[in-house]
Amino acid sequence: MKYNSRKFLNKQTGLAAIQSSADIQSSWADITVNISDCNRQVSLDFCFRSVKGYKDQRAKLQLLINELVLLRDAVDVVMSDADFRHSMK
Repeated sequence: MKYNSRKFLNKQTGLAAIQSSADIQSSWADITVNISDCNRQVSLDFCFRSVKGYKDQRAKLQLLINELVLLRDAVDVVMSDADFRHSMK
């Protein structure tokens, strides 16, 4: 199975993007996530060659997802504070 996806992170301008690719065969998987913003890029690998490796890499991916959700929720709480929003003007 092959999977490729690229999404731009900014709505209007810029080249910030997330690109995911997976090449999964019967005995191995090469999975990569690239996140770029301005002149910085992060590449994350989730490759595995066994069931244990799959479980480890899936846990790594789930931890990243959970942390991003917690970060989003924390920012939402701060932004919902009227005093904080007023101080940003």
